[in-house]
Amino acid sequence: MSRKALHQLLQQYLDGTCTNEEKKIIEYWYKLLDQNASLADMGDEELKNVEQRLWENISKTRNVKQIKESPVRIIWIRSIAAAACLAGILILSTYYFHFGNKLSPDAALVINSANGYIIKENNTNKALTIKLEDKSEVLLQPASVLTYPKNFDAHERKVFLSGEAFFKISKNVKRPFYLYNKNTIIKVVGTSFNVISKDDSEITEVTVRTGKVIVFENKTNAGGDNIITNGVVLTPNQKGVYNSGKKNFEKKLVDIPLPIPQEKNTKSTGLSGKFVLSEASLKDILPLLEQMYGIEIIVENKDLYQCQITGDISSENLYDKLDLICQSVKSNYMIDGTKIYISGKGCK
Repeated sequence: MSRKALHQLLQQYLDGTCTNEEKKIIEYWYKLLDQNASLADMGDEELKNVEQRLWENISKTRNVKQIKESPVRIIWIRSIAAAACLAGILILSTYYFHFGNKLSPDAALVINSANGYIIKENNTNKALTIKLEDKSEVLLQPASVLTYPKNFDAHERKVFLSGEAFFKISKNVKRPFYLYNKNTIIKVVGTSFNVISKDDSEITEVTVRTGKVIVFENKTNAGGDNIITNGVVLTPNQKGVYNSGKKNFEKKLVDIPLPIPQEKNTKSTGLSGKFVLSEASLKDILPLLEQMYGIEIIVENKDLYQCQITGDISSENLYDKLDLICQSVKSNYMIDGTKIYISGKGCK
């Protein structure tokens, strides 16, 4: 696209002479530039400024080799997405748009960019499953956008998210998986986790279901490259909350911890989820709970280990199990960060 073509397209939008599809593209791309004012209400100088920013983004994507070597060279996903949208105007015949009342249950805005990236925006009212080239799967929630390459690099895998999605990443230690959002960079090898990161919020929330992830602040150096720093490690049933305004991470347990699925072709731990107890001691019960949920449980008074419990707590979630256990041995538990502490006088 030439500078003249860009100018003409913007002018047609303002004149009301562009097609509905072109209008949707322009409005989508304009939104990604973080502009608050209405495009139609702008003065000549403001319009020139917007046009210049757009042209700079397009120019940055012309060197495809540079983008492949450093796909985050253009600061954050907005610049990539905006350029991809503009590139898409040139090849509308390859796009599929579903807007307004024409939305089908599995419809989504799909934009194939000239530099090999695909942008999918879930415009539906239900989650959309996306399968990546490496057989990883993403469950993209409504009003969320995922940007990813058609083919990953030989040494690493990088995607970009705005909104919420659940990721199930195929394991490949030689090709680590990086998820970029507005506030953080998440590094994984093979795991499943959920991310909530909206463009209008300073909060990014990462919840791990299986495996392990490392969450870093998303910072850029003087050259505009993303750098990895200040990371926190999250394991199953842990939640990491990053506040970009306060520049801090908070680690805690998820609201309802779930048993960790056992991987195929691994030695069974013998944990079937059955907790039918008959005079079982706390010393035998707690290690099973720790192993099942991947959560450290600390007993402050060692005399409690000798307390015995009888009952069926198989169908209860972790916290209900702990409630029943503590009632039986006249103790209490509290959650501090990612650990559970049990206190009491003991049964002697």
